[in-house]
Amino acid sequence: MTYDEQGRVRIVDDLNADGETQSLRFYTETGKLIKQVAGVDDEKEIRYWYSNGKPAAIYKNDNTEAWDTDGTALPFGQPIYLALYLDSLLYEEKDGAFGNIHTE
Repeated sequence: MTYDEQGRVRIVDDLNADGETQSLRFYTETGKLIKQVAGVDDEKEIRYWYSNGKPAAIYKNDNTEAWDTDGTALPFGQPIYLALYLDSLLYEEKDGAFGNIHTE
């Protein structure tokens, strides 16, 4: 597990029996699951969620599907912006600048 400076869980590394990463789960400062990166059928799959728990986007096989908070599919080109925004929530401010959370 990776914790932020306040001791909150921010990343959980799910391992298989061989000690290899099966998936990584990323949490916001408030403890909400926002992103999961996993290998599914030998392909990388990335899933995003809104803070209310509703699905936001799925990336698999170089294809991205995304929805607004009401569940309406986003038009072509918009899913990448949503994913970038949700990724930005995984960073925290430190000494007036933003950076990655650190691992212990």
